[in-house]
Amino acid sequence: MKNPRHARTCAICKPPLRAEIEADFIRWESPGRIVRRYKLQSRNAIYRHAHALDLFPRRDRNIRAALGWIIEKIGTVKVTAAAAVAAVATLSKINAAGRWIDRSEHVDLNSWFDKMTRVELE
Repeated sequence: MKNPRHARTCAICKPPLRAEIEADFIRWESPGRIVRRYKLQSRNAIYRHAHALDLFPRRDRNIRAALGWIIEKIGTVKVTAAAAVAAVATLSKINAAGRWIDRSEHVDLNSWFDKMTRVELE
């Protein structure tokens, strides 16, 4: 822990639900919702705790959870088609470790046509 004083004064380090609160934060749960669920005093407490325990890099690697949440909401909230496509495209480029993977694939249609029989071409 970066700050030894943190554990003594932190409202999140004290409750038995610390692991659940941290897991919610890492899963991109809304800090406001975390405050209400666990009856914490403020969002600032969550952010102070996250900084002290260096949770932001773990949450950043879990960007897939945030994108998945956005994609799940597409059917229930007003989202533009462009935003939905962008979220799906972005999700497809992030691997399970949270790393951006540029995928490229080139398809030569002529080679496909060359393999087809005359009947298939017609």
